[in-house]
Amino acid sequence: MEKIEFLRGKPYKVRRDVKLYDDPMLSFRWWFDFASKTEPNPTAMAYTNIEDEHPRSRMVLLKYVDYKGFYFFSHRRKIDDQDFGRCCLLFHWDTVDLQVIINGHVCVADNDIADQYWKTRNRFARAVSLISDQSSVLEKPLNFVTDILPAVPKADKRPDHWIGYLVEPYRMEFWQGSSHRLNVRTLYERIPFIDRWHKGILSP
Repeated sequence: MEKIEFLRGKPYKVRRDVKLYDDPMLSFRWWFDFASKTEPNPTAMAYTNIEDEHPRSRMVLLKYVDYKGFYFFSHRRKIDDQDFGRCCLLFHWDTVDLQVIINGHVCVADNDIADQYWKTRNRFARAVSLISDQSSVLEKPLNFVTDILPAVPKADKRPDHWIGYLVEPYRMEFWQGSSHRLNVRTLYERIPFIDRWHKGILSP
């Protein structure tokens, strides 16, 4: 058999300057701020859910975090609410060898939060969101582009199909890359019915 040249990534280093608290939301805030110093886009996260009985992942941007969970904004593409249920978020911050995996329940965020964020977007981006039927096949792509400018004056109000998503976490893993595969993995699991978390260490 021909010798295989396997792909190799960069070696990990042991990090001893990161902090972890009893509350995983505080830990996330610290890790996010730490990664933001070197990561070109620390808000980027992989969002995975089930659509039409198939797993689907896409990259979205974290826009807000509070005690409830993690918020991002997008089109509501499934009228029958297939979008909503259990999901997973993954942050991978390569420059600092850290990642966070979040399992949670996704639901529609309050309209007030979506309205506030809509107003921060530039008018051109609002117009694209207004006229787009996201992920549908464009029969005439050029027509879509020419329709954007006429939609700009109509895009002040957030359309009903563009919403905020809130991911309420029940499981969070904080992963620290280390040499020789001795990765440090800290797991938080929400204790049902009480506002507390159980913290433990996973095998690398």
